Amino acid sequence: MFDIAPVQHGDEGKLQVDDFLRDRTPVCEPYIFAGVPQNPFNAAHPEINVGSMLFTPSLRMHQCFLQNYLKTDHYGEDEEGKPKIVHEKIWVAGEGSMKTEWEKV
Repeated sequence: MFDIAPVQHGDEGKLQVDDFLRDRTPVCEPYIFAGVPQNPFNAAHPEINVGSMLFTPSLRMHQCFLQNYLKTDHYGEDEEGKPKIVHEKIWVAGEGSMKTEWEKV
């Protein structure tokens, strides 16, 4: 997998404020992110099943994640209908907007 996964390049023009480290350097470097396709015959939407994935380790990206993961005020109840990063099995949660949205969609 390491030999066939293509190296990709970030687009510095798309960086957001959270994509910079505290010293104001951007975290935009070549990377590998690949996985098993959900539907290998749908080239227009190459969604992957992250049960098996490959990505490049990066100390700078790890540092960026660490400085941003505490910003929980950025991810509030007003996020309904928007893309999310989910770290739990929301279908087993008792109640809340995420469970409601999961059941609706």
